[in-house]
Amino acid sequence: YPNRLLSYDVTGATAVRRTAVEELIQGVSEFAVTADGATVIAATPGEYQFTTKLAAYSTADLAERGRYAAPGSTVSLAVEPDGRMATYSDDRGLAFFSPGRFEPDWLVYRDFAQGLNPAHRGLAIGAAGRLYLATRSSSNSAMNLTTIDAPPDTSPADTTLSFTSPTAPAGPSARPPAPGP
Repeated sequence: YPNRLLSYDVTGATAVRRTAVEELIQGVSEFAVTADGATVIAATPGEYQFTTKLAAYSTADLAERGRYAAPGSTVSLAVEPDGRMATYSDDRGLAFFSPGRFEPDWLVYRDFAQGLNPAHRGLAIGAAGRLYLATRSSSNSAMNLTTIDAPPDTSPADTTLSFTSPTAPAGPSARPPAPGP
């Protein structure tokens, strides 16, 4: 993972670095920039195994604005233009944050796609707080997309799509016959 955050001024013809380097020893595993461009949210491995430091930094000077109370080790992070944010972790912790809040509005641990792992950058927020979660098999041969109504106080919505990788034809016998004269 990259181990630094840099902020550049790109208003002129040449990009100019406007901040000092922020050294993040363990690296940045996931990040997002808010719609107004004022904040970058970065997930870095935490002090303890299977934890994440999920912090908001000013893009102007990389000053830390706050830390989110997110579960586990963040795999997916989604930020919407209105400031809503959601995270999904490798321990199946799903958290949803209102704009400007560092404590989750709700937090639930649930295996939304049993036997599948969270996909990196596989989380999106839709209308009315509905979440879209992508999961994958360990061999990446199967993907799953689940919609989750927020807050998920009941079972996930009954709209799950599953995908599998197509298999390649085997050997020359799988080729179509050559066209005739």
